[in-house]
Amino acid sequence: MKTTIVTLLVLVVLAAQMSTNAVAQSQVGCTVPTCTVTVSRSIVANDWGVAVMNDTIRLNATALVTYLTIGVPSTLAPRLRHVSATDSQGLVLEISQQPLNLTGNYEPIQVSLPASKQEGYTFTLSSVFTGLLRLNASSSTPQFVLSFSPFPVIDGTLKVTEASLNVKTSDWPSPAVTGVHGALSGGVFTARAAPLNAYNTTVATMAFSSTGTSQKLFDASGARSIAISSSGAVQVTDSYNITNRGVQVAALTFVLPSGASSITGRDLIGQLDSSKLTVTSPNGTTTVSVTPRFNSIATNATASLSLVYKLSTGATASQGMPGRYALTFRMFDDVKFFQPVFTTRISLPAGFRVSELTGQVPSISGGQILLQASSVSPLSKLSFTLTYQLDPFWAGLAPLSWAGLIEGALAASVLVYSVGVRGSVSGLAPSGLIGRFVELYDEKSAMRSEADRMEEDSNRGALNRSDYKRRKRSMELRLSEIDRALVAVKAELVNAQPRYSDLVKRVERAEAELQVTRSSLNDLRNQYRVGRISRELYESLTSDLIRRRERAQAAIDSVIIGLREETR
Repeated sequence: MKTTIVTLLVLVVLAAQMSTNAVAQSQVGCTVPTCTVTVSRSIVANDWGVAVMNDTIRLNATALVTYLTIGVPSTLAPRLRHVSATDSQGLVLEISQQPLNLTGNYEPIQVSLPASKQEGYTFTLSSVFTGLLRLNASSSTPQFVLSFSPFPVIDGTLKVTEASLNVKTSDWPSPAVTGVHGALSGGVFTARAAPLNAYNTTVATMAFSSTGTSQKLFDASGARSIAISSSGAVQVTDSYNITNRGVQVAALTFVLPSGASSITGRDLIGQLDSSKLTVTSPNGTTTVSVTPRFNSIATNATASLSLVYKLSTGATASQGMPGRYALTFRMFDDVKFFQPVFTTRISLPAGFRVSELTGQVPSISGGQILLQASSVSPLSKLSFTLTYQLDPFWAGLAPLSWAGLIEGALAASVLVYSVGVRGSVSGLAPSGLIGRFVELYDEKSAMRSEADRMEEDSNRGALNRSDYKRRKRSMELRLSEIDRALVAVKAELVNAQPRYSDLVKRVERAEAELQVTRSSLNDLRNQYRVGRISRELYESLTSDLIRRRERAQAAIDSVIIGLREETR
């Protein structure tokens, strides 16, 4: 018996060692004995001030290499918002941002490589930064200053035989560069290092006058709403909140989807005069230049603008069946800014049935589809295809027919009431149904509050992670049951009396807002934890989102309280 036990223990130890060796062998870094690389870095700051850095890396390996690691100086790492990698064949590579390397004072970025690729393998690492470009208004002549890392940070195990730098200076007047030696010619600053020294965390700067350039600098956020009518027409509203961090600007320029027409603009006061909008169509796109109502936006001033436009009839295509259509839409291309979560809301008409939505993960509630993309940046290429069915009866009704239908319905209801229907009026919502709706929402609100308390307890260590996960999973299962029950109850409530339809829609809109704020708060918390945003910005944005969440919850509570009173 003892011999059997000892044998089993030996086998377990050997299996563990073999597993460890296999893992070690499967993860092989690019080190001096096995490979060398060359790096070509290009940096472009767009006209809204977001910097995109592309590192084209060519690998020459004499043995199997499964990953490669380069880094960003710790002074610039908090401004890194997005990173991705794609090889020369279009294959998307896995990225892993490692904890800050305190010894080398940089943040490593690990790129996983296909095992079959060794000699001459090329890929591009693309990074999006905000805050690298800033306005120095304290100098005698206001200047823009771009901070950048001329070359990737490497440790002593990676051999970079040659590194080159290319910074596009656009129309920047006489840029002065410090921190790296190079040459300026034809609107491009170039530099070279051969070989590249390890742990070089130099941050260079490029300063240029704020006059005589089209360069702008904005902090911005946006959202998109799409309304599909009963005839299949599509109207889009793009909303922006923009803070000017540069010098005073006279106009804002936006790129709209191809085929946009009937373009109008709005601000917080109301619709802008048509003279404030200039529409052009360069290179097959639609560009709109908007002059603010008061003709300019001062430094550190904020503007809230909305652009409303229609899409051409070619945006939707018939699918061969009566009332069946497909809407293929670039969700948000030509982005000039970075945003952690971008929200698109699609409003649906009566008689609308979603067949399929591909390209994004939807949240469908009542007459609205909610799409949330995380995140958006100048590198984003976001699209979706919505296949839907419009009931021919509803889709065929013209606006006057709608009016006639409504008037007929009202006349019929008056006639029914006047002749006196025996018993209760048809469509009267029973108190039991209302009570069930209120009961389910009371439970849902209570569980949501409990989940928030649990998360706070977990974050401060008052609740261990295993208990938190177990209780959270139990709550999620119960919330799913409640949502399924609410679907049936809401349908019965709406059918019982038309006026309950508006109450249900108000609750559903508030629920969608709660979902958006919850996702945004989680994303902000993650951004703050990894040092991507300052404490001041984190607290300011968090406070705004909490106020939005409280307003949404108050909207739900007001409906529930009103319905509860009806049951008494």
